[in-house]
Formats: sequence, C-alpha cells, structure tokens
Amino acid sequence: MLQAKFLLSILLSGIILSVLGQEKNFNTEPSVSCEELNSSFGSLSEALTQITQSQFRFTESFKIRRKNGLKSGDFYSCDNEKGYLIIHIDDKFEIYREVIIKDWQDLISSNDPDNVIESLIATKYIKI
Repeated sequence: MLQAKFLLSILLSGIILSVLGQEKNFNTEPSVSCEELNSSFGSLSEALTQITQSQFRFTESFKIRRKNGLKSGDFYSCDNEKGYLIIHIDDKFEIYREVIIKDWQDLISSNDPDNVIESLIATKYIKI
C-alpha cells in the first residue's frame, strides 16, 4: 500500500512538471492596456517598443530558422479579429496595422510565407 502511494505521488509529480514545463506562444488573458495603445507612432522603434510591451487579448508568433528572408512573425490583437503584425525579414522589422486574423492564419499555415507577405500582407495593409 505504501509503495502504491509512493508510485502514485511520483507519477502525479511527473505529470505536473511536464504540464508546467510546456512552452506556450499565445496568450488569451483579458487585455489590460492594448486599447490605450497610441496608433500613431513617432518611429518604427517606438512602435516596436509600445506594441511588444503592451498586453493584448491574443498574441501568437512563429519563427523560421534560415539565414535570409522571413525569420519570424508576431501577431497582437485586442479583439481577436484584427491586430498588429510584426515581421522580421533579414535584419529589419516591418509592422502592419489592422491585419485581420484570417490573413495571419493564412500566413502561419502557408508553405510559402514569403509569398503571403509579398502578395497579400504588403499589398493589403499599411506599413507603420
């Protein structure tokens, strides 16, 4: 009986540690300050800082390991409908505003995300 309790406690500890150790790249907590975010930024640097340091209802990101081209993308939304898209291409960042979540989902599910950026995102949305 004592052995069974001991084994059960080890099993439960392992389950708890594996759940706590999982990395998540999205946040669905209620928004605290994204509504207060100033939509007119003085510079790209200011926009990056304000967006990445604000809390949003929904955030999601991806990374691609490669030397050139698209390296990562981050999506920030207050309302789960549209938001800011920050993409990292080569050694620069681009920020697009009011990107609808469907276009973000198309980007992250695409086999050719560079083409989605060029043919959809860059033609449809205003870059900050």
